[in-house]
Amino acid sequence: MIKITVADGKFVVNGCFDLGYMGVYRNEQIKVDADVSAVRLWDIAESYRDASEEELAKGLAYYFNSFEEKVQQNIKQVNDNFLMRIYSDMHDVENVFWNTDELTVASKMPQDVRIIYTANTDEYLKIQDEYFDSPNDGTEEKTDVQAWIKKNLPMFSLDRLLSGIVTEYLYLGDGTVTFQCSDDVGCEILCAACDTLDEDLRFTDWHNF
Repeated sequence: MIKITVADGKFVVNGCFDLGYMGVYRNEQIKVDADVSAVRLWDIAESYRDASEEELAKGLAYYFNSFEEKVQQNIKQVNDNFLMRIYSDMHDVENVFWNTDELTVASKMPQDVRIIYTANTDEYLKIQDEYFDSPNDGTEEKTDVQAWIKKNLPMFSLDRLLSGIVTEYLYLGDGTVTFQCSDDVGCEILCAACDTLDEDLRFTDWHNF
């Protein structure tokens, strides 16, 4: 939960915002992505056009605390979309994570590493279509990505990756939340990875590296 105040025409955020596997963002990591005069023109601030700065700040806090609550209510799909983005990047560049001991389950490595990303490509593409540019608010049934990765990529230590997510910033926008994070394993998988979630918890603008 966050609290928003105003100082010198700018918003100040205190508290934390939990984005599941993408990390918990705290205090100065969280920014309102505009000053007071600009925020008054946002669609989500329509009811606060003529409100005081204090009332506007409280209205924003209520909106984004409700946004966080919606994320938590749908945390499985939100987490799985994040994991799908990660796997897609790894698949597309054929990431050689097995060169990093911390990310590798050596006992599960195949003799021929060429099959690591090719064995289940058709199934992967089907799941990718489920998650890309689609809501994660529980209105659509989707594949369990975490279970799929653990089954089909057992030589990759997903738990180790997720235990070392480094949060960098969280921007609060007009009906959106934008996060950025990296991993603590030399940024081998995630390096300034960022995306924007809309009100339907759709991931709309993924970038990594």
